[in-house]
Amino acid sequence: MADLLENPPEKRGSALPENAPPSAVPQVIDGAVYLPKGKPVAPDSREFDDMLRKNLPSEIVPDVLTNWRGISSRTRWLQHAAALLVLAVFAVLLFILFPPAVHPDLSSHSRLAIREDLTPELSPRSPYRTVYDKAVGSFNNAKYHEVCKILKPSVEEIVRSRNLEAGRVAFLYFEAIRRLSIPPASAASREAAGLLRKLADADRDNPVWQQFYFEISPQIRFLLDYEQVKRVLVRTPPHPVWRETRLQDLDLFLEQLENLRGLTRNKADGGKNRYSSAEKKEYEEHYDLFRMELLISRWLLAGGFPARLPDNEDDPGVRDREDALQIAMSRRNSRYNEFWKARRFIAETLISRDSWVNHIFWNKRYRKTKDDLIAEIDKCNEHLEGSRRK
Repeated sequence: MADLLENPPEKRGSALPENAPPSAVPQVIDGAVYLPKGKPVAPDSREFDDMLRKNLPSEIVPDVLTNWRGISSRTRWLQHAAALLVLAVFAVLLFILFPPAVHPDLSSHSRLAIREDLTPELSPRSPYRTVYDKAVGSFNNAKYHEVCKILKPSVEEIVRSRNLEAGRVAFLYFEAIRRLSIPPASAASREAAGLLRKLADADRDNPVWQQFYFEISPQIRFLLDYEQVKRVLVRTPPHPVWRETRLQDLDLFLEQLENLRGLTRNKADGGKNRYSSAEKKEYEEHYDLFRMELLISRWLLAGGFPARLPDNEDDPGVRDREDALQIAMSRRNSRYNEFWKARRFIAETLISRDSWVNHIFWNKRYRKTKDDLIAEIDKCNEHLEGSRRK
């Protein structure tokens, strides 16, 4: 019996092993409990307790049960701790391998580094000085909603009066809106775009307001997203009037983009408030990106997608698509993958709409087979996959 006290039983649910000596009572051998043959009892059951009480002297039963339950409790605690550790490691691996997606409306879509110093410093005697300083404090604490609430009445007054000397106030307001990444369909986004158009008309030589317009305008943001344009056209083929209105918008935005490009080029190197060569190169790349995306959307709208594509060399929208393709190919060394994604989108769309009655016009000539387009898609996927791994 002393052996049972010194070697409390482990959790065993099986019957007596074949190599254990026969016995009519429970035995402890090498720290393990062996139950009588033909009487398999779970060690943590009430029957096991009753068997110990029946076969052991009453004065040692409490000690035996206490020792065994202490070991059982510690075992269960270790099992639980191990399980929690495994779950924690698994959760960390999941987070690393599959990071949480960010909703596109909450992530910054901004591309341009818009220069604040192209707007005049606000005079200490300006009637907007107090409200501006208050908004700066909120801006520095990333309270962009609060900045917009503070400055909106002042900006509306500045636009109405064309007070360009208070342009720094308007800059802070639109920069806060841009950082909020307000959904394009919201009233705030439409109101901001309207104010920007008036500022651009009043301050034609300043690229700042047109740059903000290309970042904030809901119409431009929609048309820059040619994949969304394609989804809209496939889901619910729009009325011809809607399509024609969007095409008119595109023509206007393409014209404004070229005007903006010209303003940027006119900012000579050196001197106060001038773009450097590196800045101009960066802006040119983004303007190419804007133009390429707008041209692809124009191709889809003018070409009658999805009903009339694929298209031939002289069909509406084809020249727009070819111009977009040339821009994308000329930017093959860009650090922005959007150029490669556009190339893949064009090739995939042409293949998906191909038919036996039509050769594919792509990259300045007709193709009798899809081989060149398939090779283009593979090349784009290879580049994008390589970029993702870096």
